Amino acid sequence: MIKTSAVGRLTKSSELRVTSTGKAVANFALACKRERLDKDGNAQTTFIQCVIWGKPAEVLAKYTQKGSLIAVNGELQSRSYDDQQGQTHYVTELVVAGFEFLESKETVQNREQKQQMPEMANAEPFYGMDDMEPPAYH
Repeated sequence: MIKTSAVGRLTKSSELRVTSTGKAVANFALACKRERLDKDGNAQTTFIQCVIWGKPAEVLAKYTQKGSLIAVNGELQSRSYDDQQGQTHYVTELVVAGFEFLESKETVQNREQKQQMPEMANAEPFYGMDDMEPPAYH
């Protein structure tokens, strides 16, 4: 048994599904910054595939989104499956036993607003005109 804990950000919103037996399951990837820098002094990132089951999966899917900072703990698992063409695929993932939100509700709401802002928000402002007065025509 390999117990693991990690802190990172969701690379995209989790994918919540319900199994044929009615159990909730969510898959997500966590981008975790490594302590060791590469040869150029840049931070390295490890991407961890995760799966979470039951009520915790529902909570995670409801209250997180791309970029959410969370801590997870669980057991590292390797498995294989055969696709429709008969090819075997191998998967290593963290089966999450628990997680913790590491950001305030305010931080999450600010990120949501920034993600929903139109592209015009990044445009350069108009200068030389007072917003309260129309320009004078001569």
